[in-house]
Amino acid sequence: MISLNDYINQNSDNSDQDKSIFKIISQISDGIIQISKILYAPKNINMFGKEGSKNIHGEKVEKLDLIATNIFLDYFIKSQLISDVICEELDAIKTIDTHSSNKYIIMMDPLDGSSNIDVSVSIGSIFGVWEKESDDFVLRSYTGDKQVMSMYAVYGPNTVIVFAFKNRVCSFILDENTQFVLLNENIELPTNPMYYSTNESNYDNWTDSIKSYVDVLKQDKNLTQRYVGSLVADFHRNLIKGGVFLNPKHKVSNRAKLRLMYEANPLANIIETAGGKSFSNGQETMKLIPENIHQSVSLIMGNSDIVKNLE
Repeated sequence: MISLNDYINQNSDNSDQDKSIFKIISQISDGIIQISKILYAPKNINMFGKEGSKNIHGEKVEKLDLIATNIFLDYFIKSQLISDVICEELDAIKTIDTHSSNKYIIMMDPLDGSSNIDVSVSIGSIFGVWEKESDDFVLRSYTGDKQVMSMYAVYGPNTVIVFAFKNRVCSFILDENTQFVLLNENIELPTNPMYYSTNESNYDNWTDSIKSYVDVLKQDKNLTQRYVGSLVADFHRNLIKGGVFLNPKHKVSNRAKLRLMYEANPLANIIETAGGKSFSNGQETMKLIPENIHQSVSLIMGNSDIVKNLE
């Protein structure tokens, strides 16, 4: 089996960017291993449950949300590569270091779907990495198509990481020796998608165009509805098996749930690298000009032949 370290050694061209990004991948992976150990260890049961506060979105914060945030921040501080971090659990941009050698900005959801922890549903972590444009941070400069690497982890029956870098999507699985080994070195979306994933209990809150689109999906005998309600879990299944994921805006409030910078953009980069498409707010997700670090957007992504650009 090829370990993550072996894969990095075999695939790095020793350029400054390769060395930096692979180091970031390695350090994120180490953080994921730490979180995986916490999730699967019964002795850590006191770490589960609500922390007592709410995040910037008004959602109740789980204890593990903060634990995961701090785990990854510790690795980023040690890396000497990261200048700033944008995170779901941090109200403002976290500046780690202003040294000129710190050339990358990370936007992350450290524990996506954490409200599902208590019911043992698969959860995850999501990361997007951008090269720092200048000393002055201007969010509008960081559209999704400028990501240099995107990555997520799934904590489920096993722990899997997936990343898009150098025009390839790779996956690794955590083995019995607590190291990541290669699962698939070139993930591409299957040509025959199997699933559509959306919360149909919100049907009455969708626009007519979204309703019509979902009605067409339901009539496709090749598609079956599968919806976990944990973004990473739904995304990962559809990446491997093929399909489309939808999280539309509410037609009255015109509000959406998913966050552009640390959920939609990283996953859009992965799905498009694997051959799919992604749209948000009536535009290609990764071309959307960000308005604020916690901006929420609609999201439709999956196989190119069944994804439509709808608001």
